[in-house]
Amino acid sequence: MGWLFKNREDAITCNSDAAADAWRQAAKAKKTGDAKAVKAWTDWARDCDQTATGFANGDYDDVLKNP
Repeated sequence: MGWLFKNREDAITCNSDAAADAWRQAAKAKKTGDAKAVKAWTDWARDCDQTATGFANGDYDDVLKNP
């Protein structure tokens, strides 16, 4: 099986970084008045945050090489 992440810390960092980037993109979209993009980026940021929390809780250990 191919592993998505080396360990829990790697998974949390990756998802947290993706969430931070999505929040920045949402802010840029808000400045341009693109409400559709703001919603899309905000939804993605929240999803990444929830996934990071899931990794922290051990919910996705099956995709970690070393949980």
